[in-house]
Amino acid sequence: MTRTNLGGVLALIFIVMCIGACGGSRVEAKITNKDSQLGTVKISLKAIPAPQGVGVSFTGSYPVLVGLNKEINRNNTEIRNTIIEDERSFISAVNQQEIINRQAGIEPGGYNTYEVSPRGVALANSVLASLLLAKTQAFAGGVTFSDWISITLELSTGMKVAISDLFKDPKIALAVISKRSESILESNNSCFKGSIGMKGLSRLFESGLDPKSQNFRDFALTRTGLALGFPQDQIAEDSCGAIEAVIPYRYLRPYLSNLGIDLVTSSDG
Repeated sequence: MTRTNLGGVLALIFIVMCIGACGGSRVEAKITNKDSQLGTVKISLKAIPAPQGVGVSFTGSYPVLVGLNKEINRNNTEIRNTIIEDERSFISAVNQQEIINRQAGIEPGGYNTYEVSPRGVALANSVLASLLLAKTQAFAGGVTFSDWISITLELSTGMKVAISDLFKDPKIALAVISKRSESILESNNSCFKGSIGMKGLSRLFESGLDPKSQNFRDFALTRTGLALGFPQDQIAEDSCGAIEAVIPYRYLRPYLSNLGIDLVTSSDG
């Protein structure tokens, strides 16, 4: 992996769909246009793909990059494919549930729905695009599950960035992320705090914060820190829904890889 040259950056636009208490409908934008290798990068919202004839209603929108070069088009394809892959996973789950229902003699009722909501975060500049989007999947019959869709791309190469790519030693960094996440959530999320205090279930929920890449697979880089998304049931009881936390960069800078330094530097400018 090579280090990105940040000289002369940025064509910069941020759209932050506020996390948590900010409120799902409020969108803040800060725009600064300068010259860069990729030209002016902007961000817009587009309706999610809606496959027909699959027994699922698809609603919501997702961020797309706006620019007149092949790098932008390539990265938009990656973002769209991430959404489509997730939709296909839900369609597969719906089909499996319908087979189970038929075998059990349960009559179909209600609708299967897949929604991407404004809650989450989207950041794009001339170096990266980083998205953490809230989604809700509802099965006919009333079972609803809240989760996240995420993707971070290094724009010049189109490389998908995993959380382990951000750090020199992912094992050490994940231990720090695990500890800081728990501390932040205990201070800021009463539902999480109540869940880890439940007799007989505390270790189950705490294991969702074990220092493993899989536990922190949904993330985004923001102006203030590393945003993490945890699906319903991973770290707290079902009624808590999907949960998010933001770890300030000051706790993570000592552990960043060269790529991580470049991406974080471009994010918090």
